[in-house]
Amino acid sequence: MKNVHTSNPENRKNNNKTSKYLSRFGCWSIDTTAAAQPLLVFSPTIRVRHFMRHNNILTIILAGLFLCSASTQAQQTNWAELVTAKVGLDSATAFSLYVCDLNNDYYPDIVVVKGGWNINAANNIRSYINVPDTASGDPAARMFLDITSGSGINSMPTATDTSKGTLVVAFADINNDGNIDMVRGSYYHDDPTKAPDVRPEVLLGDGKGNFTIVPGNGLHELGLTNVTGFSFLDYNKDGKLDLFIARWFIDYHKDQWQSGLLMQGNGDGTFTNVTDKAGITTTEPMYGSSVTDWNNDGWPDIGTSPYCRTGGQLWKNNGDGTFTNVAGQSGYDAKVMQGDNGQNLCMFGNAPQDFDNDGDMDFIFCMVHGGNDRNEGRSTIVENNEADA
Repeated sequence: MKNVHTSNPENRKNNNKTSKYLSRFGCWSIDTTAAAQPLLVFSPTIRVRHFMRHNNILTIILAGLFLCSASTQAQQTNWAELVTAKVGLDSATAFSLYVCDLNNDYYPDIVVVKGGWNINAANNIRSYINVPDTASGDPAARMFLDITSGSGINSMPTATDTSKGTLVVAFADINNDGNIDMVRGSYYHDDPTKAPDVRPEVLLGDGKGNFTIVPGNGLHELGLTNVTGFSFLDYNKDGKLDLFIARWFIDYHKDQWQSGLLMQGNGDGTFTNVTDKAGITTTEPMYGSSVTDWNNDGWPDIGTSPYCRTGGQLWKNNGDGTFTNVAGQSGYDAKVMQGDNGQNLCMFGNAPQDFDNDGDMDFIFCMVHGGNDRNEGRSTIVENNEADA
């Protein structure tokens, strides 16, 4: 195996490898990791492929998704138009944002989570359907309609349940009926006594933007779960989507850690906990996770985004229903360098992509507590050189 290098100062090298990409099932997401921010929507006249965040304002460039116009050059000063108010999102705010087609009309819709760090932020998910703007006089004009009320997106299992704030959602067709479904998780941060009734849930979509909670879905039955991330995958290639759940501390103040959870999909909107059977038992507090075929063997693997305590886990899929943590031998490590003034680096995200176009998957490690000096680490690209099975 060839060395893996990072873009940290002095081009420091790690001895081994990292990743491989798996489809995110048609939904995009972005997390501001700050208080809810106003949405800024631009109508591009060129294709733009990235979300960007500047000065804590969520700037959303939706890559020609809603509106199309004549092509132009990027150098022109009028290459984009701010259309937030025009498309009906001038009053919308978001802690995190997701883009997917909720109602099967081939137009991208928007779901936002507001106040995600606040466990008491009840009913904090909002959904916006992309519809024709009939008042504009332009037959191609689009706008967003808030359909949250009556959609069931914030519904609880019973009328007596106390609604708690959602931190993370994820979208995919869980039951293979052609409609987008949703999983939802809450985060209590430090003290489990703050929210003893918090449970993750599965909600099935009807293809019209409405959602219904699945009774006995297997996530609710996990009990109190401090969710920081969801990653869909088909780990056993049975055609039914499975789910990896990244979890935070059990109790932050007592420094009690827990492992992630692997939930096997049953194809009907329910899941079975196969974490122990799969061998995913290493504990660490996590900010999230991602799924990718790291070693080009055709099986989806799992990479975690560790909080400041550990270097992270890279779970190699063995193809027999089990996983092996190969982070140490592969060089998958958030702690190669210390951050600003010697602080531990914390990984807020681990995005897989083939950054160097060599046919295997790399990672960008999105770090906080980074520094600017040559001996201080920061967000970095970790290159995968000739990953082997």
